[in-house]
Amino acid sequence: MFGHLPSDKKWYKIFNIISTVLCLRRREKKIDPEVDRTLDEQGTLAHIANCFAEVFQGADVVPSDIAAGMGLLAIQHRHLIEEQPLGKPFLNDSDALAPYESLGEMYTDAAHYSRFALAAYGWALFAWADPRTGLGMACSAEACANCCGCTSCMKRSNEVEPHDLDRKALKKCAGIESEDLLFVSMVNGIGEPPFFIARDVRRKAIVISIRGTLSVADCITDSMYKPCILNPDVIIETGLQGADLHVHSGVFRATNFILSELAESRILEQAILGEAPTEGCTPLPSTAAGCRGWGLVITGHSLGAGVAANLSLHLRKKFHTLKVWCIEPPGGVLSPKLCEITKEWTYSTVHHCDLFCRLSGPCLLKLRGDMMDALTNSKLNKFSLLMRMTFSGTKLQISDVLDPTQAASESTTLRDDFRRYADEQISVTPLMSAPLHPPGHLIHLQRLPHGEYAPHLVEASEFMARGMMIQYGFFSDHFPDKVAAVLSDLASASTGASQAISSEGTVSEDTLIDKLVSSEGPHAILSLRLYSHASTDDRRLRALGADELHRARVLSRSNARVRQKGASTNEARRRRLTPSSVVEHFDNPRNVGSFDKKDMNVGTGIVGAPACGDVMKLQIKIDEEGNIVDSCFKTFGCGSAIASSSVATEWIKGTHMDEAVTIKNQDIAKHLNLPPVKLHCSMLAEDAIRSAVADVKAKREASAQAKAA
Repeated sequence: MFGHLPSDKKWYKIFNIISTVLCLRRREKKIDPEVDRTLDEQGTLAHIANCFAEVFQGADVVPSDIAAGMGLLAIQHRHLIEEQPLGKPFLNDSDALAPYESLGEMYTDAAHYSRFALAAYGWALFAWADPRTGLGMACSAEACANCCGCTSCMKRSNEVEPHDLDRKALKKCAGIESEDLLFVSMVNGIGEPPFFIARDVRRKAIVISIRGTLSVADCITDSMYKPCILNPDVIIETGLQGADLHVHSGVFRATNFILSELAESRILEQAILGEAPTEGCTPLPSTAAGCRGWGLVITGHSLGAGVAANLSLHLRKKFHTLKVWCIEPPGGVLSPKLCEITKEWTYSTVHHCDLFCRLSGPCLLKLRGDMMDALTNSKLNKFSLLMRMTFSGTKLQISDVLDPTQAASESTTLRDDFRRYADEQISVTPLMSAPLHPPGHLIHLQRLPHGEYAPHLVEASEFMARGMMIQYGFFSDHFPDKVAAVLSDLASASTGASQAISSEGTVSEDTLIDKLVSSEGPHAILSLRLYSHASTDDRRLRALGADELHRARVLSRSNARVRQKGASTNEARRRRLTPSSVVEHFDNPRNVGSFDKKDMNVGTGIVGAPACGDVMKLQIKIDEEGNIVDSCFKTFGCGSAIASSSVATEWIKGTHMDEAVTIKNQDIAKHLNLPPVKLHCSMLAEDAIRSAVADVKAKREASAQAKAA
């Protein structure tokens, strides 16, 4: 489509069609002359189209080429994520934890303020996150009066304030009362984000929460990615100049808008500093009188997070103890130097493969170059590739679609021409490649299989050098309700489980398990999780999810607590028919211990899941006939892994080796009432039994061969 047009006009046409389909009107309010001129000439989405035109200028590609290129990158990026995870595990002994005393305290704060960030979106996103409550609000008498104005509704409703539904959702989501809400701005335009200011009574803080991208105007603000220069006089730090003061232009404009609102109302000075209202300022309600000396917290999601970080640079002079929680900030917000400065008071979260947290000029250019490389090295034409990606029942591997060693000469020439053009483009417009990073300490919420998370502390330079990760969910990972839920789970897990060991370095499974049990006792293994990187032997710890233990305790109320002992086969079979639960084996683990691995009658099975981090060591002791007379385990993992190990050692006692290997993970999972996301724990138990039996059989065969020789 529009292949005959130059790059800029082609993208203008495409986005004009989108604008027409969405019934977007031309903007009436004028703010920025350059932006206004572009909008008047080309239409509502012209500024966004201009960004696409700049990025793909010089690359003779159409949307189907982009789709195929993204598909190729998704295959490459999947392997990159699995084999080379970013950063290092975020542990209790990390310097980045200050001023918090523990990870649990930090995650609790993060979860708390992520709800404030979500609240800034008002009713629309609140209804998305909680449809029942949100729709209930919309169907109230007040909401109906505001919507349809019918007589019956009007009789039951007084005068309804504008945005009343948004205010109700805001208070519900943030967990505050009407008297806690000090200021709300629902103005929304280019460079004008909605925001609110509220009291956080529980933490004795005044919170500024800034809304992220929700409207077309916000998208245009986002698209102003080329940096501008921050005034060095507004920040405490001195000696910065030039590129050290680079700030995302859209964020810069939005920050100035909020600063003007704060200067006009002087809310912060009245509430925190106790200053009297000046002429023209609206006095604060009496509830704000007790806020003097409270802290200041600025939070926001997406675009709002970037504005929060930049706003903190301006307010730091007056409010020295302020804190900033940036929930999924854009990738290109501040210069590397400013990002380093904000580490003193700022934390940023990145949810797995969130696309927007990696969005910046250099990352777009890298994505463009990587996509062109992938297209020129592809073994398949784009339609065959898209068909295989859509309908293939198996995951495609890099070798299935790419062959970089045998690129056609024509493709190689095309790629070289494109790279040459890209270099010329950057030399003409160097601001396109100006490095901008997400602010503060970067916490990467790395998603593991089965829905678990491993928070990593990542340097912004390393994070942005990796570029955009094209993966399933890279768009939905950005949603604020999802991030808030993940942070809430981490907070629950950290407060409900111990993290006694902060770092164990590179050690074997046996050494790590033995050291933990000897120092902390058998129950220490119940409250810790080991997770591994497939590319290294480095293993560290993170907390067990409290939701799993809570579910297990609920299930245990309906399960009979039976513990039978016996060594006969019939007894073992009977135990397998007796319902049990995770919590029973969590509270009272069976057969924790170890045997001498050198014993000819001892079989040892050590299995692990690098993706989730569970490591299981199960041992059996057999008699001359091959009957299992005793068994034990040491497992380093979650409660379900512990329970699966405990059940497995109970079941195999008194059975013959050949019968033991017939135990299936489905039986263990059913016995323990394991949820679907924890089936891999029972699989480990099955594998451990098989491994232990294979080990003792191998010992006996080797011994028999030695005697025969």
